[in-house]
Amino acid sequence: MRKSFSLIELLIVVTIIAVLTGTALPFVEEYLRMSRVSKAKNDLDEISRAINAFEASTGLFYTDTTGNVLRGRFLQRLPVDPWGKQYDFASATEDAGCTVRSYGPDKKVATEDDIIVQYKGPLAVVSARWIDVNEDGECSTYSIQYPASDTLMVRFNRKPDNT
Repeated sequence: MRKSFSLIELLIVVTIIAVLTGTALPFVEEYLRMSRVSKAKNDLDEISRAINAFEASTGLFYTDTTGNVLRGRFLQRLPVDPWGKQYDFASATEDAGCTVRSYGPDKKVATEDDIIVQYKGPLAVVSARWIDVNEDGECSTYSIQYPASDTLMVRFNRKPDNT
C-alpha cells in the first residue's frame, strides 16, 4: 500500500479546484453587486421614512441638504452607501420634494449607475380652522339672510399636485 499521492494526482485536484473557483467567481461577484445595490435602496427607503417623520412631527417641509437634521431624533446615524460615500441630499422645494442619491459603484456624479429616490411626502392636512360667522353650528354658505358665509381654512404640508 502506498502512503502518498503522485504529482499527477495533486495537479488534477488543483485543476479541478481552479475550474470550480473560476466558474463560481462571476456568480459571487454578481451577488455582491446586487446586495450592495439592495442595501443602498434600503438605506434610501430608511432616509425617506425619516424625512416623512420629520415633516409629520415638525409640520415643516424638509429642506436640509446635508441630512444632519435627521440625525439623532429621526435616524440614529446617517448611513453611508455601500461604496463608502455619503448619500447626497439635493436641494428641496415644496413642489418637487427632496432628492436623495447614491452615486453607485463608480462614485461619479450623474452616471447610469446612480441610485436616486425622489421623496415627496404624502399630502396631509397640517391645520384646519372654521369660522362660524352666523353661529348656527353648521358650515353654511352665502345666503340673503346671512351675507357673510362661514369660512373653512385648511393648510396642507405642501402644494397639491395638479393631477
